[in-house]
Amino acid sequence: MPQPPRQRGAKAALEDARRRIAAADFRGAAQTALTALATRKRDPDLLAVLGVALTRAGHAAEALPHLLDSLRQRPVHPATLLDLANAHRHLGDTDSAFEAIDKALMYRPDYAPALQGKAMLLMTLGRHDEAWELIQPHATKSSPEPALVLAYAALCRSQDRPEDAERAIASLLARVELKPTAKRQAMFELGHALDAQARYDEAFESFTRGNVLSPTRPEADPDAIRATWTPELIDTLPISPEASNLPVLVVGMPRSGTSLFEQVVCAHPQAEGVGESPLLAQLMNKTAIRSLTPKQARFAGGAYLLALGAPMTQETTRVLDKMPGNDIAIGFASRVIPGVRVVWRRRDPRDVCLSCYFQDFGANLTFTQDLGACARRLIAGHRLMRHWQDHLDTPILEDRYERFVENPEASIRQALEFLGLEYDQRCLDFHTSKRRMDTASMSQVRRPVFDTSVARWRHYEAHLDPVLRALREAGIGAED
Repeated sequence: MPQPPRQRGAKAALEDARRRIAAADFRGAAQTALTALATRKRDPDLLAVLGVALTRAGHAAEALPHLLDSLRQRPVHPATLLDLANAHRHLGDTDSAFEAIDKALMYRPDYAPALQGKAMLLMTLGRHDEAWELIQPHATKSSPEPALVLAYAALCRSQDRPEDAERAIASLLARVELKPTAKRQAMFELGHALDAQARYDEAFESFTRGNVLSPTRPEADPDAIRATWTPELIDTLPISPEASNLPVLVVGMPRSGTSLFEQVVCAHPQAEGVGESPLLAQLMNKTAIRSLTPKQARFAGGAYLLALGAPMTQETTRVLDKMPGNDIAIGFASRVIPGVRVVWRRRDPRDVCLSCYFQDFGANLTFTQDLGACARRLIAGHRLMRHWQDHLDTPILEDRYERFVENPEASIRQALEFLGLEYDQRCLDFHTSKRRMDTASMSQVRRPVFDTSVARWRHYEAHLDPVLRALREAGIGAED
């Protein structure tokens, strides 16, 4: 029997939204779902896909009502419960994320995506033993689900068992034809396993295969930001009357040590962190900068500070916002939250570009999928940070990753002094913290200081010509 036109339209919209999500067009997916919901207001599938699109676009708080509305109509739906857990995770609400995942597993104890999601959530909290106990029995059965093998490989990596990770991924690739997302994740996990065994050429090939499978989407251009924020514009823009020294923006290239800096400083009893918050950039993108009014500056600053206060305790005097890409928003921050401080995390650009290339960022950081593009983003970001230093009154600390590795205590003392905090020994023992860490660096920041990531690029020098050439032409060296 043919479907009624209205039902057929909803199904087509759902398929289109899912295609857009797979292509990393999250805004387009959300708009498609919203348009269809205008005539099918309670469709649980459309509500769920809208929630997923909003979460992936960085609007997890807006996603929650739609996901909850979908679940009210069909409470026993493990996939939507997992989507809800993911939204809670993006908002830093770990307890609610666990609650949603556990409910999904109550309905389907063998639901592989939920088992994988719970294991990865446990890993963000440093609870690797619990994650292992959850995943290992399922992943070592005959013909396990790809999601379980991927979680198992990630756990093997965290436990310095690269041979086991390699065998698991190789068996998976030989056994089934994976969907593009799972195949991409498998290529990255295999690359890490090979790298840990010093099989560098094979590792590089595997990372390259993973990057080829990664989706893309448009990104902000630091050079365009620099061209917009001229000294003349900066001088004419109003400044919010409500200054605050609470916020600290930790910026820099991904893989430059921003997560490590956050973990170190947030071990201090007077410091908290909000992780990688997209809020500042979202506020900036909603604002017509050239026509910014004092009222708008005050409103934007107030909205940001209100969200920043969520993790605070009575002792808190500094809150770190560790979003590497906030380098593009420092000019905006200087107008709407005067008193903000900025830490520019620096690292040898060759190691940065290599490490970016080795991480599966999906569609979040398209430039990391190509070494030349990564070098160009680093160079543009470097020029932008120098621009802010030259034309803003905002305090900016340049903090070197290599200096921290060489002399952790001296580096910590300098950073705490910049932030107006007394030295505290707990910052040196940062690796014992039980803070949630939901970034690509979550395993590294659970370990004491190590120097194996310094000059790592030398193992891959034969593959780094696009990076070395771009840096040479820009006149940027290891210490610049």
